[in-house]
Amino acid sequence: MTLQELAKRCIALHVYSKDTEETILRIARLFEERSRVKQLEDIGPESLLRFKTKTLSKAKAVTFNGYLGYLKLLGNFAEQERIVVENPFRKQRAAPKSQPTPKIVSETTFVDAIRHMTLNHERFDPMWFWKAVIHTIYYTGIRRRQLVSLQMRDLNFDKKLLRASVHGSKTRREWEIPLHPALIPTLRILIRKSQTALARPLRPNDYLFVVQRFNHRYALNQDNPEQMKREQVSGFFKRLSAQIKGSIGAHRLRHTTATTLCNPIEGRPDIFAAQDLLGHVELNTTRIYVRNDIQRMRKAVNQLPEPGLRQKLDKR
Repeated sequence: MTLQELAKRCIALHVYSKDTEETILRIARLFEERSRVKQLEDIGPESLLRFKTKTLSKAKAVTFNGYLGYLKLLGNFAEQERIVVENPFRKQRAAPKSQPTPKIVSETTFVDAIRHMTLNHERFDPMWFWKAVIHTIYYTGIRRRQLVSLQMRDLNFDKKLLRASVHGSKTRREWEIPLHPALIPTLRILIRKSQTALARPLRPNDYLFVVQRFNHRYALNQDNPEQMKREQVSGFFKRLSAQIKGSIGAHRLRHTTATTLCNPIEGRPDIFAAQDLLGHVELNTTRIYVRNDIQRMRKAVNQLPEPGLRQKLDKR
């Protein structure tokens, strides 16, 4: 049995998410290509070394470790099903990884990106649509997959709420997000233009963000022609970042939202609000997203007393 055949069998029995299915199949295919081994019984130290070396030459340690996690999952499945005697990936150690500073979009980059799009709107047709993408991700903190999964039924303008539905959730969870006042007009314009393009009102199960409605040069999603592909969101951000001085992307915007919430201009930071907004199960995950503002840290540091000062004061 090949690794890809094993992956398909595992998916058929245990996987319910289309995203997870695609990820497992892609990693199985990558392993076969980079290790130059397909049959499960041929997987050994040499093929694992080839896969590790090839992957780490192209990607970061965190990416390799992510691949390895799925490969070990497939190996465990093969062992449980008695397809192999022992999980061939079990002894492969994860690569050591550093914890970099969270990457955020600076205010300068944010302003430059919007200005560049406005001055070069023909490169980002429809420009208003991509602005709506940027502002929606920033004001809600949602992921790419959640953005392209948003449906008309997920908006409640009366209560000013957006539902991050289970369909686009990485953790298969669902939660509500308050709509920022500045985002509501943007979403109403998107709905109005979508209805004009479709020549009918939007139905509850219609997707909100579908770039193909406004520019037919974008390829249709073969799995679901009515839904936009998340790769199209990534492609837009890559084109935009290549044309400005800074970097901007969906995940950077998500980090920016968390960091901004936890470094307010006034008042105390509320990391629990950031956790709920981002849909994190663990608070530690949210902490990884947040970069402390250096001025806030400076203020805290400047409050440190001189060593021995308390003893001097007590003696007086």
